[in-house]
Amino acid sequence: MKNTLYIIMCGLSLFLFASCTKKESGEQSKMRGVLYTSIVKDAGTLNLLPGKSKDVAVNVSVFENKVSDVTLKMTLKVDADSKDAYNATHEEQAELLPSSAYSFTSNDLMLARYNLSSTSAWISITASGLEDDQLYVLPIDIDKVDGTDNWELAENHVSYITVRQVNQGPEGGDGSMEYPYELSTAADLKAMADKLSAKEKVYFRLTQDIDMAEVDDWTPLNYASPYEFEIDFDGDGHTIDNFHCTDFGSYPSFFGVLYGYCHDVTFTNALIECGADSGCGILGGYGGTGDKHADVARVHVHGKINFTGN
Repeated sequence: MKNTLYIIMCGLSLFLFASCTKKESGEQSKMRGVLYTSIVKDAGTLNLLPGKSKDVAVNVSVFENKVSDVTLKMTLKVDADSKDAYNATHEEQAELLPSSAYSFTSNDLMLARYNLSSTSAWISITASGLEDDQLYVLPIDIDKVDGTDNWELAENHVSYITVRQVNQGPEGGDGSMEYPYELSTAADLKAMADKLSAKEKVYFRLTQDIDMAEVDDWTPLNYASPYEFEIDFDGDGHTIDNFHCTDFGSYPSFFGVLYGYCHDVTFTNALIECGADSGCGILGGYGGTGDKHADVARVHVHGKINFTGN
């Protein structure tokens, strides 16, 4: 009898221990996402000529890798009450950007399980109904999260887009047809990647010859599917010397996949090395793809391509 009772008690103890362990393990796996908004490729205040527009991408990111163990679907909103907080923190007298000057062109975001950032929402900003040289602010916050309550806001969860209407083109250009980004150094060429947009064609213009001998880590501008960065590159009769792309696995070249228009430029002493199964070339590994067209005019190239791929 005692032996039977002992066996039953041991069995109950093991069952209770396993139940507690399973419960504790389940509680540990329920990870709450701690979220905040962030501006993608934030380059400071948007200086827009009257009537001109610029698209801005906004992500939801997680704070210190505190990710959620479930997929989160979200939308964003304009938080007008945060304008005063921005002014107090930045010692500014910014006005709230009027509703006539912005619109969400996409506002459905998804943060996959255990991910660090969401897909982007897009906001179109237009210099409409603004006073010249007045600073405007657009505070962006998370509106709602569907499907779960497994999230919370980080302490600083609002991001700010600042806008100013100007009457002359900005120094260095703004990427528009009227005011292309001006390129005069190898560093300017490297910075092109941060100015590309999947929403609109971006214009660049060389202002002098550039020697790229010191750049040995070039990343092609449009190398990754869906090859959506449309570019107008105006060499303005100038030369890019010593361009090298020697350690990149996808379309090693200047553009990668050229989508747009490249004209009036000369490449000299270029070196392309391709060890992967990929198209390659000095100007591009591919000229256009699908409905993304490429045009080239008055372009001259001189250099070497070493192709050892498949």
